[in-house]
Amino acid sequence: MFSSFFDLAVYVSPGTSHRLGHFHVSMLKENMGRFLICICVVMISILASCATAPPERLELSEVLDGEAAITIPMKVTESGLIVIKGIKAEGQSLDMVLDTGATQSAIFRSALNKLNLEPSFRQETMVHGMVESKEHKVVYLPVLDMGPLSFTSKPMIVLDDRESDFRDLEIFDGLIGMDILAKYQVYVSPSKSELKLIPNDVPVYVSYYWPRIYLRENPFLSDDRTLHFIEMRIAGRMTPALFDTGAEFSAMNWPAATYAQAKAIRRNLRKEWELQGAVGIFKPVARVKLNRLRGGQIFWNNKEFVVMDFDSLDVLGVENQPFIIAGMNLFLNETIFMDFERGFLAVIPEEGIRENPERQ
Repeated sequence: MFSSFFDLAVYVSPGTSHRLGHFHVSMLKENMGRFLICICVVMISILASCATAPPERLELSEVLDGEAAITIPMKVTESGLIVIKGIKAEGQSLDMVLDTGATQSAIFRSALNKLNLEPSFRQETMVHGMVESKEHKVVYLPVLDMGPLSFTSKPMIVLDDRESDFRDLEIFDGLIGMDILAKYQVYVSPSKSELKLIPNDVPVYVSYYWPRIYLRENPFLSDDRTLHFIEMRIAGRMTPALFDTGAEFSAMNWPAATYAQAKAIRRNLRKEWELQGAVGIFKPVARVKLNRLRGGQIFWNNKEFVVMDFDSLDVLGVENQPFIIAGMNLFLNETIFMDFERGFLAVIPEEGIRENPERQ
């Protein structure tokens, strides 16, 4: 197109007047000037876009083998909890659970006693659990070392030692919550006992061949908590679920349990409660096994859930709406990659992690 434009601009037939020739030369100069201005504008735009373009994402396998990935000692329990080993504080070694359901890291009281530290008398914070909300004191650890990472004057919520009516629980020293985890992309491989933290400013590419679930903000309430939710399909119904790596089991409230099996169980529990005199408030708790459920691109079969009322989750905006807590029994022995900033969770086949499938 440009060469044809130049041919027309400079062509003067033998019979054309001298004035006409000057006219065409003048047009040529004017158009050349406009053309050069256009070229300059285009070049400036290209350079600006290059300067602001995000860096190319690196293959996950490349990042895992590189210096950007921070290796942390860990183990995975039989119930699927991710336990960070060898955390150091006040000369003591602590084991803490990686907990995406905790907005703030915490230490259990028995572990705090080993450190000979006292919580702050002036500072308390409200902690909301499945069944109760309670004020807890805060302690500041002078130094908390987690592998090569070190945190100074680290605030930790002081929790009562764990108890459960559902099963015998392993004893841990505390929780590493989203106040730390939100800064990283998290890779967990139970078969290799690998936990790697990758800073958010390192762009990582995870193949779309690996099934994923999108992590979303609280669908019930606009807030600034760093909790993440997924959508789960049960019996043809989409229900929001809190993604909680600190939960050994998955649970749902009764409004989410609309399928026939759960309704029959609730009726039977009600009859039994009435036969026993209907003392107190009817708070049924049941275990159910779901044959088929789905979250994003991931399908599960024959997974167990506890069905109960969540009395203290009004703070999340959950009242009588269907709600699920997606615990680690759904991801037992799975290699997972969590990207909280970009909002997805990927389940990675062990045989595929070192491959370089074609990008989509």
